[in-house]
Amino acid sequence: MICFKPFACLLIASIFIISCGKKSIDPTPETQTTPPVDVPVVVPPVTAPTLTSFAPARGLPNSAITINGTNFSVDVSKNTVTIGGVAGIVHTATATQLIVTVPSTVKTGKIVVISDKNTVASTSDFTVITGTQSEFGRPGFRGITVDGLGNVFGDNFSSVYKISAASNGTATLFAGDASNPNKPFHDVAGLAADVGGNIYVADEGGHKIFKINPAGIATILAGNETSGYTDGQGTAATFKSPNAITVDASGNVFVADIGVIRKISPTGLVTTFIGDHNKYSSIDGQGTSASVTTISGLAADSKGNIYVTEASIVRKITPDGTIKTIAGSYKQDFVNGLGTAAQFYVPGAIAVDAAGNLFVCDNLGGNRSEIRMINTAGYVSTFLESSGRIVTLTNGSLDIANTDFPQGLAFDTTGNLFVSNVGSFLNPPIVSKIVFK
Repeated sequence: MICFKPFACLLIASIFIISCGKKSIDPTPETQTTPPVDVPVVVPPVTAPTLTSFAPARGLPNSAITINGTNFSVDVSKNTVTIGGVAGIVHTATATQLIVTVPSTVKTGKIVVISDKNTVASTSDFTVITGTQSEFGRPGFRGITVDGLGNVFGDNFSSVYKISAASNGTATLFAGDASNPNKPFHDVAGLAADVGGNIYVADEGGHKIFKINPAGIATILAGNETSGYTDGQGTAATFKSPNAITVDASGNVFVADIGVIRKISPTGLVTTFIGDHNKYSSIDGQGTSASVTTISGLAADSKGNIYVTEASIVRKITPDGTIKTIAGSYKQDFVNGLGTAAQFYVPGAIAVDAAGNLFVCDNLGGNRSEIRMINTAGYVSTFLESSGRIVTLTNGSLDIANTDFPQGLAFDTTGNLFVSNVGSFLNPPIVSKIVFK
């Protein structure tokens, strides 16, 4: 090539040489594809459950038991419990504990837990408690209580009667009425007994609380003829309309007054324990910040808890004065179930056994009567019942026995349950005794 312009030729040659010396650059980086690797899914082995203990070792149908062990599923639906071959109801589950309601048709036998398809059985049997009802005495009363000797006391408006354990069921006047020189009572609405054999009377019409000693001598413990809500010592205090009454193991007396629950110390000091009479409602809470309406029944357990029947619900008061609804709602019916899913019609008298089970009278006039049971897990079931106006009060084993408009309930110190059946127009009032074994 002949270059007539030396500078231009030199520039073209330089560009050519530089271009030939450089590599081609791809603006897109090279991507290396890694083939997929199969990672095996490791499923941890399910450790078989163990059953180390259960309590109580014996109980009623529909009572609650606690099963202790290890490696239970925490998912309630993955745990199945049978007792004597009959399935119970599992309420709560942790890795180490199951709370179960004993089936109503339970049989004495081993407890078998199936948890996450793994099975374990108890080494000992759960023993079913049975019971037999019989007539204890006549007549029946609106309310009853039992002293430490097994004597039953019943109220009849202005009188308190006694059915001695040795009297073959005969009721005799114990206090009140014209034949007693005290004649103190206007309208007896509630009775309770302490461990010393003293009987406490809520005189609704007279606005007073009486204490009757074992000799039948009645004295005023608190209140006077004036109606009111004044707290104070003994007769300086006033009551509006005292009705349900109970005594705890320490000798404190608890009295239902309209819209409040009053507490009387062993020295006679009256204070407002629960509620405010200006707030007529059923609000859970503590002390006077909570509220109650008209109460039908009170009962104390051995731990200092107080149980309350009110409207169509059942409530519990702990020793620090905290009240909480534990069963029922404001829907009235005879529906069994857990806690507030259950329904009561008109719960009345209430009693608690040594195991902590609650028994509640529930009546729909003369058309239907039941004694309901609330176990320690909060499950409500039917203990005894009658549908319609029964012709005869049936005694015998609990699977055939019935009840007739029960108005009073009380346990004696040996665990027998006394029931005051007011009766329909076809039957006389009768006090029944249920012996458990």
